[in-house]
Amino acid sequence: MGPIPTPSPVRTTIAGSGTWNGSVYLFSGTFTVTTPGPVDATATVMGFVDSMRLALLGYNAASTTGSACSTTWLPAPLPFGPTMTPPIITAHWDSIPAGAYCLNAVGVTAVPPYPAPYSWTVMITHP
Repeated sequence: MGPIPTPSPVRTTIAGSGTWNGSVYLFSGTFTVTTPGPVDATATVMGFVDSMRLALLGYNAASTTGSACSTTWLPAPLPFGPTMTPPIITAHWDSIPAGAYCLNAVGVTAVPPYPAPYSWTVMITHP
């Protein structure tokens, strides 16, 4: 008799979106990781043509200073996704700590000059 298979952890897929309006990022589709594990994201970007990558940001709904989505709220530093050309960009993180997150689609070129407004929709699969 062989080893008993271990069930795969349950993963959830959510839809989200975001915009850069020329001066501030706006997000919907924040998500919470309760058990550390892999996170996959696929975004469709509209209105941006240069190289981009996806970034996970920490989420703190109670923030009264700055943005509720920020690297400030990350439980641990996380790498950016790979550099890709829109409209479809993807990212995979092998193990994300438990915490609350939002996802940002950012240009690779440092700003300023700030890019023109753009938006994205995203599907995120997480533990």
